[in-house]
Amino acid sequence: MLSKKWKKILLAALFLHVCAATPAFAASGNTLAFDWHPEILTTKDTSDNLMGNNAADPVRQQIEQALTSKMHQLSNAGKLPFKVTFGQTTKLDRIQDTLGGDAPLGIVPIMTLDESFDKSYQIGGKTYYATIIASSLSLAICQAGTADDPGLQIIGVVPMSGYVGIGTDEQGPTNQPLTHAEKAKVFGALNQKMIEDQMTFDSLKKILRNYQQGKTSFEVYQVNAVNISSNKARTQIFGDARSQDKIKKLIANTFTATYQHDSGHLMFPPSLMQNLNNDAQKHLYSFTMNGPSGDVLMKMRQPDHSIKLDFYGVGSADVPTKRPSELRRYTMHKAGLSCTKDNKPSIKNEDTLITWDFCKAGAKVNVSQQNTYAQLLIQMSKVLTHAVANGVFCVRYAS
Repeated sequence: MLSKKWKKILLAALFLHVCAATPAFAASGNTLAFDWHPEILTTKDTSDNLMGNNAADPVRQQIEQALTSKMHQLSNAGKLPFKVTFGQTTKLDRIQDTLGGDAPLGIVPIMTLDESFDKSYQIGGKTYYATIIASSLSLAICQAGTADDPGLQIIGVVPMSGYVGIGTDEQGPTNQPLTHAEKAKVFGALNQKMIEDQMTFDSLKKILRNYQQGKTSFEVYQVNAVNISSNKARTQIFGDARSQDKIKKLIANTFTATYQHDSGHLMFPPSLMQNLNNDAQKHLYSFTMNGPSGDVLMKMRQPDHSIKLDFYGVGSADVPTKRPSELRRYTMHKAGLSCTKDNKPSIKNEDTLITWDFCKAGAKVNVSQQNTYAQLLIQMSKVLTHAVANGVFCVRYAS
């Protein structure tokens, strides 16, 4: 059920969609025009809520301000393949109120990954901690539906992803766990860095140019499944449904952002949402996203090319050193990740990561491996996209 605010959005957008004499993307002259609204939409499933859903949440405000600042920067530098108008309000319930004939479409940020992966272990009565914090943030170009097909339909995205490790570097684990507020602060800084480094519309130039010329046919790629076929990974490392959902989303979103950048192919957000509905007759996926202004029904057409990823193997072994330490224990972790595109033969990537933990002679150390494999699978997802984009078999080992 759409909120009253979002019904107002869609009715206004529908009016513009029906009344426009030119294609939905057309603007006055030869320039495409979009209205920018920075309120970030999120999904409620498997989220650690490091960014709050309240408009006054400081992390949300930090990320939304960074997005708007970057959009101004790109616009002023002439680096946008369209004209952008900045509304008089940042609230999504006004997304269409300031639109004119020059801007029948909007650009809306969507957060598809908001997770942390923690690690802790005890030695000699002391507990040590490490954390991986990961994010995926996309800019969705949306247009209004019709009376028979309401909602906002995604026609292109700019995907961004990143992560940061706390207590995972050479300095080693910390002796205090991060609080939720501390994680949220790191999450905000991470997204600021992603926006500064990755926010570019270059990968959409061709698609926008085709739309401007009235060509609405283009190929879409999408990660529509992530499997954990490794029994050890599924039962011993990510042994519950919540952990499995988190790592699947991490793999899918990292792959999506990197693949669009590497291949130039348009990637839609992964179809892994728990509330995803499949309309086979209309060849559409629909799902509800949430923001401070309310809920909105969003849609994206089903992909021309489906990508399936499989976390198929894990293993670990102690690493011998020339000078064994009484304080550190080094471990090599190995994982296997494969990609199958359109039911063609799989491309595989096997990689390793060496970590160290504090140890004590004769002490039994029990360490959760979720944090370690989250870090390893991020780098593996990125490497695998290079192989898939170039159509080559890939086996890579790195520490």
